[in-house]
Amino acid sequence: MLRRVWLLAAAALAQTVDYVERPTYPTKGDAIEGVYGVTYTAQAAGTEAHAAGAEARAAEATSVSEQAHLKAARSQIANEAYVRQGIFAAKATIRAKQRAFEFAKKAQAVVESIPKLAQAEAEKAAKEVQEQAIADLNAQAQEAANNVWAAEKAAEELATKEAADAMEPFRQAKLRNAKFAVDYLTKARDFGEATNRLKDESVKVANDAVSYQGKGQVVIAQRLMAQAHDLMDKAKQLEGAANGMHAQAVKLHQGLINYDLVADGAGSYAAYLANPGGKRGPLPDVPQGLAQPTHAPEEGAGAPGPAPAAPAAAA
Repeated sequence: MLRRVWLLAAAALAQTVDYVERPTYPTKGDAIEGVYGVTYTAQAAGTEAHAAGAEARAAEATSVSEQAHLKAARSQIANEAYVRQGIFAAKATIRAKQRAFEFAKKAQAVVESIPKLAQAEAEKAAKEVQEQAIADLNAQAQEAANNVWAAEKAAEELATKEAADAMEPFRQAKLRNAKFAVDYLTKARDFGEATNRLKDESVKVANDAVSYQGKGQVVIAQRLMAQAHDLMDKAKQLEGAANGMHAQAVKLHQGLINYDLVADGAGSYAAYLANPGGKRGPLPDVPQGLAQPTHAPEEGAGAPGPAPAAPAAAA
């Protein structure tokens, strides 16, 4: 529409004026007539131009109106779109609110179940921790008992060795004296047998001397009687030596018990120095709920007892 108005205005302004040929020198009337014609033509052209401008302004106003209507239509369409978007957003908000409500209910259920779950998990964790702690304490108690038993065994073995080493000299002395006692008893027996034979021989020689004395063979009888007395003297000497050896053997044998006493004392003292605490008693009971250590200590040999006495020889 605006383009049309502008085209009409351009056509009106571009309208040409028709002229009539005149002589080369027009008259005054021709000039006045020409001026009036030009003036009229200019006025007409101005009127048409004014009309064209008015028409153009009307067309422009119409165009502006149409543009306003178009803008209003577009605004209406946009508003309708906004309304539809608002409705859609409202529906989406309602759905989101419903989902949020459902999630809230589920979350509330979860929150309400948390104390029970937490209590169950806490009880389970406490039970596991308690079981682990009991297992650790049982292992520590067992290890401590094993260490005590190992130390006790080592102390007993050391005490046994030290006691044996301390007793060994007295044992050797006892064995030597026992051997001496046996040797004395053997010699006393031999001397006793020799004494008996000499006495028997002395009595026989004396009887022979008496027989020769009865036959009047005084010289032979005196010689035999001297031999009998000599044999008797030797028999008495051997008898005294046998009695002395027997007494010495008895004395040595009776003194053997002293070596046992001294050896026991030396062994006990050495064992005490090596293991002052001696043999320990049973381990104390562990606290309630724990397992008593089951590994029993090995029975130690302990300190050696008195050495056996040497057998007494027959007098």
